[in-house]
Amino acid sequence: MPNFFIKKKAYTITQQIRDYTKNNTQSNSPQSVTCVSRVSILNITKYMEQNTLLDQNLYDEPDYEHEYASSNQRFGNYLIDQIVLYLLSSVGGFVLGLVAPAVTEEELRLRIVSFFISVMISIAYYTLMEGGFGGKTIGKMITRTHALREDGEQMDIGKSFVRSLCRFIPFDPFSFLGSSSGWHDSVSKTMVVKDRR
Repeated sequence: MPNFFIKKKAYTITQQIRDYTKNNTQSNSPQSVTCVSRVSILNITKYMEQNTLLDQNLYDEPDYEHEYASSNQRFGNYLIDQIVLYLLSSVGGFVLGLVAPAVTEEELRLRIVSFFISVMISIAYYTLMEGGFGGKTIGKMITRTHALREDGEQMDIGKSFVRSLCRFIPFDPFSFLGSSSGWHDSVSKTMVVKDRR
């Protein structure tokens, strides 16, 4: 479970304690209110220990207002980015075609080189776009979504690079069947959410 969702739960509980204490101060003795508050705080502490988040301030309102991108948005991202990658790979293939005769005339080697160029273009595209443009690729710009770290923090180049590598997990596209998130999300501990309006 992403950390900001856990923090949301803790924040909700603490707000309920405050509301209860405020509404019952006049009708209950201070000892009763204190007892209820202590019990509730103990419950929160136990909950947070189970989720290893005691280092976070429970009384600060968390930044958790994120909504996961829909399956349609994720599919749209995929299609648009594949078109962009195809165009980029075509340019790379054209350049390779110009220099290939001077390098080798073996067709198999040329295909292997073309494959690795395509892989490098894909990794560079996703890493630089998501790491340098707020978690957005061209596809995500159009569908108004962006990638985030699992804890709700912004993407950086390092996390974007890991996420880009995870896209090459075999059968990763099939991991989206019946779900709006895939293996390259879960393995890299990232997610794709809708932009805030």
